[in-house]
Amino acid sequence: MSILLRSLSALLAPALLAAQTPALDGLLIHVLQGEGAVYAPGSRAATGLLVEVTDGVRKPVEGAAVSFQLPAKGPGGLFPNGLTSDVVLTGPDGRAAVSGIRWNQTPGEVMIRVTAAKGDARAGLIVRLTLGAAVQQAVPAADPELPPFKPSRRWLKITALLAGVGAGSTLAGLAIVKRQASAPAAPTSAAPVVGTPIITIGGPK
Repeated sequence: MSILLRSLSALLAPALLAAQTPALDGLLIHVLQGEGAVYAPGSRAATGLLVEVTDGVRKPVEGAAVSFQLPAKGPGGLFPNGLTSDVVLTGPDGRAAVSGIRWNQTPGEVMIRVTAAKGDARAGLIVRLTLGAAVQQAVPAADPELPPFKPSRRWLKITALLAGVGAGSTLAGLAIVKRQASAPAAPTSAAPVVGTPIITIGGPK
């Protein structure tokens, strides 16, 4: 009986140990920073890329080798090591980051290949960002039913004429007000003086 129990224990021990220690079952890469970023051509990336590597049960994987690969042609750049690729090991939190990338002068979309490996487990993805000017706010387009206004020569002449007439009317009004202000006041008519009538009585002739 004891020999049978020992044999069963020997057979079940590896299975129990495997159940207590989950396998990697593949790797997963999660981009935490850098996806969709916009940089000016010729600038240096201060923030860079940050990824997290986990296993099949979403547990951070420490010691995974994460490779960052920039395009060899077109929009791209160089890592601080002077190459188009760099390798970083993940820490206890499963994260790996690269920064200080010097971008080249070619505008456009940059596709950075990121791969992670530990043992026989592998994973990979593409991180996309852009070299170019920042996106500006769109200006609403003009109403297509209303054609753009283009002043004709006749319209300009009429506008100048009306402006001259308006200016002349204003100057004439100012002259009238000035003349009225400087003119002496008209003398007021004296009230009629009523005296005693003189009556002369003479004899008939």
